[in-house]
Amino acid sequence: MKYVHVDARSSFWPVLLFRVLQIGILFYVVFFTIVMQKAYNQVDPVVAETYSKLKGAALMTHNYPNGSTQTLIVDANDLVAPPLMENALFITTSMVTNVEFANTTCPDMGSTCTTDDDCTADSFVPYSNDGMLTGKCIDGPGQKNKYCEVRGWCATNNTYPRDPDDHDVTVDGVDEWSLFVRLNAEFSAFDKKMNTAADKLHPGLNQWLIKDILANASVTMDDVRSKGAIVLMKASFDCDFNEDDKCIPTWEMSRLDKTFEGQSFSTGFNYYEKIQVSETERIINKRYGLKIEINVSGQGGKFSIVQCGIALGSGIGLLSVASLVTDFLLQNVCKSQKYIERKFDDLADDHLEKRKSARGNGGGGYRAPDPDLASMRPIMPGGADDGEF
Repeated sequence: MKYVHVDARSSFWPVLLFRVLQIGILFYVVFFTIVMQKAYNQVDPVVAETYSKLKGAALMTHNYPNGSTQTLIVDANDLVAPPLMENALFITTSMVTNVEFANTTCPDMGSTCTTDDDCTADSFVPYSNDGMLTGKCIDGPGQKNKYCEVRGWCATNNTYPRDPDDHDVTVDGVDEWSLFVRLNAEFSAFDKKMNTAADKLHPGLNQWLIKDILANASVTMDDVRSKGAIVLMKASFDCDFNEDDKCIPTWEMSRLDKTFEGQSFSTGFNYYEKIQVSETERIINKRYGLKIEINVSGQGGKFSIVQCGIALGSGIGLLSVASLVTDFLLQNVCKSQKYIERKFDDLADDHLEKRKSARGNGGGGYRAPDPDLASMRPIMPGGADDGEF
């Protein structure tokens, strides 16, 4: 390895750039990496589980096919179904109910026909729960159109189950419900355990109103009531245990089921609930509503001399970038002939021949030093002798 000392008096701008790069790299390592990013800390990801509970009452309105309505006061026990979900919960905001009977026939509203030849007997309706085609073409509701007949689970009086999008149950008042969420978190590397409800209720930390969650996710109850929605509640830990043993997460809410404004296909959230009345009778509820997903992420950090040494070592290694950039400028941009001459040595042919003959004298005995080769000494870094220019 050979070092060449460059004097600022002869190459001012490359030397200035070299110093500027060194200062910039040191600033990046010390202030950005070490101070701001806290690279001196040992990091441990959080491990957490959630516990949630909903409380509230609402007004449920039933709209029956004969045109009559009925209102009921319901609470969380009626609308939160299923009652337990892993890191999530669901609130019913509207519903479609069908009473169905086994092995009955009704028109398949997705298969129009004109004659029996249009309906294939003993074949199942594709992409559907409708059942098996009988091969008959029958009148639909109101006798306006004809549809292929199916055999399966049909509604009262052998009629087709009502359109799942024709809601007959709506719910009002859910936005005033309260949601309690307790996070139990652990940082095993530092033997730290904590939860967000150690002493009392803290609005915005472990308790929210549903309307506040929707507002933070840019969602309104009108958006949720008809089709439902999926809302993410994300808790993020960023703990520095050098300063405090306690750590409070920050919460963010966002909507997941609708990715852009104006999206109309496959939005919202719903699922089917079956209530078995007997072997031949069942009730199918299609529940639309708000699904709240709870996600926990983040990490904790504490000072470690090993991590601090790694951060400093890698940062100091970046200083070589300043030398590489300056070397490139001197050779290819400034094209300093003096620098190139000092950096590279051209050995004369006679010197090479003398080295070869010296090796050929045999043995490992003493050889007199070559005066010409002895005069070729390397230029040491920082030297102020003839290697400086």
